[in-house]
Formats: sequence, C-alpha cells, structure tokens
Amino acid sequence: DNIMSKTYELPPLVGHVFAEVAAKFVELVKNAVAAGKKVVCVLEVGDGTGRSKALLGQALIDARIQDLCYLDYVSTDISISLAQESTVKSQWPTMTPKAFDLSVLLAQQGFDANTFDIVTAFDALHAIPDIDSTLVALKELLVSGGHIAILE
Repeated sequence: DNIMSKTYELPPLVGHVFAEVAAKFVELVKNAVAAGKKVVCVLEVGDGTGRSKALLGQALIDARIQDLCYLDYVSTDISISLAQESTVKSQWPTMTPKAFDLSVLLAQQGFDANTFDIVTAFDALHAIPDIDSTLVALKELLVSGGHIAILE
C-alpha cells in the first residue's frame, strides 16, 4: 500500500527539472567550499519518500564532493520513521535522520539557529498553513550567507 511513494517518486520532479535542481544544489555546496568551508551543513525539510535524497545524494557523489569537504546532511520528516526510511534511499554516507515538524518551534525540536549552510525543501511546504512563519523559521537556521532551496 505504498501509494504515497508511487505518487511522489515520479512526477513532477523527474528528468531535466530535477537534474537542474541537483546541479544547482551541488553548485551551492561548491560555493560554500570556495568560501572556505571545510564542513558544509545541509538540512533537508520533508521528503518522506526519499526521492530528493536519492537524487541529491547521487549528485554529490558524482561531483566527488567527498573529496572537497565533509558534508553533514540532516534529513528530516514529520515522523522519525519516515526520515529513517527515506535516508536509506541515498548513497550519501553522512546522512542523519531526524524528526522535524515545521509547526513546532525550532528550539523545542533541538535545532539551533545559525547552523545550516543550505536548507532544502522539495515538495514539502505545500501543506504548511503559515508559509510566512515557516520561511522565517527556516531562515533562522541558516548561517550568514546560507541558502534556502525550495521547489514546490
């Protein structure tokens, strides 16, 4: 009964569009390294199916990012079981699953401000009732000069 996985694993993020997203993600990581980062911290919001994790993880491997820096990738979903299940779909070795509920204050979930270089959210924010507050909260997680990458 994996209807959700079947629905989300194919359209709309396939082919050319996601190839561009993955290339831009790798570019953001390389830019952080060029700016002097030896450890690049990424927070992925949502993606219980693991589709974006698998594609971004492969893009990181193909770009040999492991030769440039240590990339700490925190993979989240509203349920820890979904985060854990989706994390195993990626080939990237330094991926940590965590539960993360966008409707709960960050500090109450163990997330500190100014922690992440890149925050990604692919097909994850459409169900959020207060998108403005969510974007403010996600911005608080970024280090100075960090980036939020959203695709809905």
